[in-house]
Amino acid sequence: MVAAPPEQRRVRWGDVIAIPEPGTGAEPRIEARVRMYPDKSRFFVSYPSGKEEVLSAAQFVALVLELKRSHRFTFDRKRG
Repeated sequence: MVAAPPEQRRVRWGDVIAIPEPGTGAEPRIEARVRMYPDKSRFFVSYPSGKEEVLSAAQFVALVLELKRSHRFTFDRKRG
C-alpha cells in the first residue's frame, strides 16, 4: 500500500459551465466547481448534487479535454 499524500488546503481552479443549446433561451449553468491542492497533485470536482470526485492531474486533464471536445462546456477560471 502507498501512503496517502498529506492533507493540503484546497484552492479554487474554476467552474465547469454547461453551454445551453442555441435557440432554447436557457441560461448557462454551473455543472461543477473544481478545487485543487496547490501542488496540483489532486483535483476535487464537486457537482450540485453533492457528489465529489477526486482526480489525479492526468485524470483531470483527460476530463478537461473530453469536455472541450464535446463543445458543450466552457470553463470559468476567474479567481475570487
